[in-house]
Amino acid sequence: MLSKYSGRFLILIFTGLQCISAQKNSLKYIDPMIGTGGHGHTFPGATVPFGLVQLSPDTDDKGWDWCSGYHYQDTSIMGFSHTHLSGTGISDLADILIMPYIGKIHLQPGDKDGANEGFRSAFSHDDETAEPGYYAVRLKKHQIYAELTASHHTGVHRYTYPATDSARVIVDLVHGLDRHRSWLTERVLESSLRVIDSVTVAGSRISSGWANVQPVYFIIRFSKPFRENGMSLHDVYRQGANMMRGRHVKGVFTFSMEEGEKLEIAVQISDRSIPESAFVMNSFDQVKNNARELWLNEMGKINLEADDTIKQIFYTALYHSAMAPNRLGAENMEDLQQTSDYDDEYGTLSQWDTYRAAFALNTLLRPEIVKGMIGTMLRATRKNGYLPVWKLWHDDVHCMIGVPSVPVIAEAAVKGYGHDRLPEIKDAIAMTMCHDNPVAPWSVLDRYGYIPVHSGEMFTVSKTLEMAYASACARDFMVNYFPEQEEIIGILSKRAGYYKNIFDPETGFFRGKDGAGKWVFPFDPAVTAEESFVEATPWQYLFHAHHDVDGMMALHGGREGFIRKLDSLFLAGQGKIDNHILDITGLIGQYAHGNEPCHHVAYLYNTAGQPWKTQEKIYDILTTMYSTRTDGLCGNEDCGQMSAWFVFSSLGFYPLHPASGKYQLGVPIITCAEIQLGNGKKLRIVTQKKEGPEVNQKAPWRYVGEVRWNGKKLEVPEIAHQQIMDGGTLEFVLSQSPVYTAFKR
Repeated sequence: MLSKYSGRFLILIFTGLQCISAQKNSLKYIDPMIGTGGHGHTFPGATVPFGLVQLSPDTDDKGWDWCSGYHYQDTSIMGFSHTHLSGTGISDLADILIMPYIGKIHLQPGDKDGANEGFRSAFSHDDETAEPGYYAVRLKKHQIYAELTASHHTGVHRYTYPATDSARVIVDLVHGLDRHRSWLTERVLESSLRVIDSVTVAGSRISSGWANVQPVYFIIRFSKPFRENGMSLHDVYRQGANMMRGRHVKGVFTFSMEEGEKLEIAVQISDRSIPESAFVMNSFDQVKNNARELWLNEMGKINLEADDTIKQIFYTALYHSAMAPNRLGAENMEDLQQTSDYDDEYGTLSQWDTYRAAFALNTLLRPEIVKGMIGTMLRATRKNGYLPVWKLWHDDVHCMIGVPSVPVIAEAAVKGYGHDRLPEIKDAIAMTMCHDNPVAPWSVLDRYGYIPVHSGEMFTVSKTLEMAYASACARDFMVNYFPEQEEIIGILSKRAGYYKNIFDPETGFFRGKDGAGKWVFPFDPAVTAEESFVEATPWQYLFHAHHDVDGMMALHGGREGFIRKLDSLFLAGQGKIDNHILDITGLIGQYAHGNEPCHHVAYLYNTAGQPWKTQEKIYDILTTMYSTRTDGLCGNEDCGQMSAWFVFSSLGFYPLHPASGKYQLGVPIITCAEIQLGNGKKLRIVTQKKEGPEVNQKAPWRYVGEVRWNGKKLEVPEIAHQQIMDGGTLEFVLSQSPVYTAFKR
């Protein structure tokens, strides 16, 4: 006898097969140009998953919207550099600029708008191609066709010249980003360039900017001998110079080229030392094909069936989520495959941004990244005495606030990672939570029960809330694995509740308080006050105790008051948000999807017994804050966090409190998906529409009528990480109107 679910399972199997076959061409849905306009701060150039090299065009080296070196509004290119940051709000890197040109020797890029003098060239987006692992553009100034591709540690250029005896290539070691804030102006500490033979050049660039010290060592191999060369120091050019060392070094190499002849240039970089000079120079097409295979493998971890527009946004988001962290040193520098060794070192740990969802996506799909990050964080703790805050290459830039690596490493443990290193993780957490560090003043927090305004600390309210959240994550880790640590568990439990000390019941907001316990005036919940809040208004940090939702509800008078306050967030006036707080974007009322503190908020309706409001808000954010345009991200990409939110939410679940090991259910906007989990098992997600005579062909399917896990109806709108990792099928029945009985209340 057939069970009552047998027909449904036949449908699931059929749609699952459709998903699998659809992904043979998944790369065609990726558009690296999404996020290069607006305030997305992404770059369109060539890289591989988590690669050290991100070879991309730079259109400017200063200004907030040029944190990645490229902005879609520009019409000229100053060159192609080998390292970039994806979607950050501060700029750095852009190491080793290379630019082809023709004619007399130029050492400066020239004017951005005119682009008449210098080596900069105008270009048109009509002549530009960006694909995973490949970028190409026609440089109008001298009709040079430029192509870029990359492996993990090597960027490969291919330039097609017209016939000329003065085909130049400049290697500019002065160029860099981070020139929009005077206190972070990047400067070269030391650079060097030397000719090894007629096809090989090696050197180094050590700079200081956002990262205090950032070394890059490189070797360059040309596909044909240059016929002459020269170098400059502080723009004093010496024809025929074969070696130069100093702060501002550049080199110019000249070739004779026939019409349509191609010059290939391989640039291998290292964070440790100059690579071996005898490396094998693979052909451009070979490297390009290898990069394509790596991206096919990465995208193949999620096979998706959905409308083409959703596919384009989804796969571009999944692509962006694999831009960081960046694997630094490895035993085999040209090994194109990731390893799972704890000894892999990772940079670009944008923890304050990525602890919210981007890291959780790695725990599902990429165990090698999680393991490598654990090793990286533990080594940083041994070096500095605390877990890293924001690691850029080998330097902790101490950006943002709190101790965001604590939620990350606690989440990894609760999800089964690092159990062979639990004592070391325990010690790292204890060291981080028991001693002051540059962004977490625990002694001040313990003295007052909050971080007071006028205590020498900035962002006092945000800092108190972030430190309370980290304390809860650390406490739960200790309770789970080291319950005998009663003293530290007690301290952490107390700190986890300190958020209540800065809640003002009269206004209904967290707000700044001085050392005498008096509220700071004036106070407007729609106005940013940097002494109390970082990149946010009081509205946007109002729900930042997601480790203790019951406690937050109590502050608002219970469940109904909590729901009213959530409703008000999405309806509040936008007030006076200071122009210099550039991160507050993607507004729905005072909800700001363009920055991370709000990313979990819509899922809080689930915890308050009104999951249909979570579904409603999530659907609206998915369909209004992301698009296929170049400004298709409503805020900074932030090393994968903005994209990870879309990946999770479009599939129907999200880590509201990542270190809890649970996900909240929302509303998927895909037809079906098959996810290849990091442990080899599969998660299938399938949606079906609740049919009936009341169906409106124009109304969106933005509500959930029922959710089943492996055929069994879920009574609450959440699912555990371990359930997912065991593999199975998550089935959503969608509705056009709220279903108040979908889950128990």
